[in-house]
Amino acid sequence: MTPVHALPQLLWLWLCRGSRRVVHVHNVTPHESFPFAATWARLVLGRADLLVCHAQAIADELDALGVRTEVKVTPLAPILAAVPGPPPTRPPTRLLFLGTIRAYKGLPVAIGAADLLCRTGRCDVTITIAGEAWEPDELPDDRDVDNLTVPLEIHSRYIPDAELVELLQSHHIVVAPYRTATQSGVVPVAFAAGRPVAATNVGGLAEIVEEGRNGALAEPNSVSDFADAVERVAGHLAQLSAG
Repeated sequence: MTPVHALPQLLWLWLCRGSRRVVHVHNVTPHESFPFAATWARLVLGRADLLVCHAQAIADELDALGVRTEVKVTPLAPILAAVPGPPPTRPPTRLLFLGTIRAYKGLPVAIGAADLLCRTGRCDVTITIAGEAWEPDELPDDRDVDNLTVPLEIHSRYIPDAELVELLQSHHIVVAPYRTATQSGVVPVAFAAGRPVAATNVGGLAEIVEEGRNGALAEPNSVSDFADAVERVAGHLAQLSAG
């Protein structure tokens, strides 16, 4: 739900009032602060006949907002074709932060956790950042990079689908240290490519990332807790390799 588009959405719902109107909801309100976002969401989504979303957390948010439209929850499918491939050799364990870089996705937590693991000798990791930055200052500057212990690779641009699959297959763990979240399009793609995910316990991420099976969860905004989660996933990979 984007408040900027609320008026045309209301018009569309009114024009289609003789049909069953289904709205696909990724976010009830924007990730960034927006005036009267909850009011616009309530006005628009309350006029649909069915809302489809990808996490129970979103359904709960709709309920808390007072939207009484029928809601169906269905898992988000991978947004592109990816098949499991053999992981690269280890060490090091290669971490991948993937997708549009926005403040709510917690990139500094991922970098800080990877650096902590390298600096303390707990885990030999590298980290790759791949995606367009929402704002230029959301990427580490040269001084930040110079102060890091962890090897860091940055692809600050749009990543086409074919290259995205190659990136997934050349890394071991996808990291999603979101500060807030509804769901994530990156996580299902990582699973489809056979890669586990270290994520935070926010929004719908805890509904799909299962500790010890396909990844690990950490509390948001904690570098040390996220480093622990990455280390647990890396340890699980080591056990699988040994087995």
